[in-house]
Amino acid sequence: MSRDVNETEIRIALGNANWTKPEPNQYVIYIGRGHMPDCCHYNSNLGNPFTVEQFGRIKCIKLFDTYLEDEMLQDLVNLIRTKHKEGINEFMLMCWCVPHECHGSIIRKRLFELLKQEDLSEYCLHSGGAYGADSEFGHWCSQYNIEQKHYYCGEKSQYNAPNGNYPISHEDYLEGSMKVAEAANYLWNYSHKTMKDVRLIRNWAQVKYCDAVFAIGNLVEEGEPVTKSLTDNRRYTREFVGGGTGYAVAMALLAKKPIYFYEQNFKVWTVFNYEKNEFDVCKYTPKLTKNFAGIGNRVLTDAGKEAIHNLFTTTFGDLS
Repeated sequence: MSRDVNETEIRIALGNANWTKPEPNQYVIYIGRGHMPDCCHYNSNLGNPFTVEQFGRIKCIKLFDTYLEDEMLQDLVNLIRTKHKEGINEFMLMCWCVPHECHGSIIRKRLFELLKQEDLSEYCLHSGGAYGADSEFGHWCSQYNIEQKHYYCGEKSQYNAPNGNYPISHEDYLEGSMKVAEAANYLWNYSHKTMKDVRLIRNWAQVKYCDAVFAIGNLVEEGEPVTKSLTDNRRYTREFVGGGTGYAVAMALLAKKPIYFYEQNFKVWTVFNYEKNEFDVCKYTPKLTKNFAGIGNRVLTDAGKEAIHNLFTTTFGDLS
């Protein structure tokens, strides 16, 4: 879960409120007990509840190390990240102990550990509200507290985005009706300028707002029927991703977006090679991007579920 934040980017010093004079460019954070000194900008409420008088200096710091949980530091981590984005790189943790050993050393160490973690608030899933792969992506986003946008249009039902939470705009609907027609032309020589199927139109929003597509499904061969209906004469004009997922992948291809596709039958990740105009086998599990489209078949195999899980553990680390 690493990100490029280190001690050369963000510097965190320790100071004594009695005599340390902060530099003008330092953002001073109070970590002591009691009243916050005037030189501090922010009270962290992280004073050590274990006192030197009661436990001695070494033991009270060890007790604080056990007592301090990552969740207690989250507001401070968010503050430092915000200030860092505003151009502040110098921070000082201020209490009353320095130069003696201090619980501030524990806080400082933990802050750097957390700051080196990926800021998951910057990630967002762009998907649909369907059962199967869409819901499985949503499940793992919930586990990692990642924002989810499950696009839908029309009436939500068992067959149309039952878990949809983000209605598409009228502009995206009109644009999507044309984009899905272009995808249908690519897949099976559809000849009209627009399509009306809202389940396919909403797929355009997934593609439009993502920076890469991660799809789970199955390949179909050239010449295979587009649907299972005996009265439907449409046939795929190329080997490609099948079903409704194929429309989203085709729209992504026409928009020149990075595409990663997991083939459930072969249990392998592939990546679309625009130079060769075909899918290449990946010898690795890809990593999710900040704005990723997580989509796929309604019928999800155990291998497909594992592939989605592996995307999250590869990108963010194992929750355990």
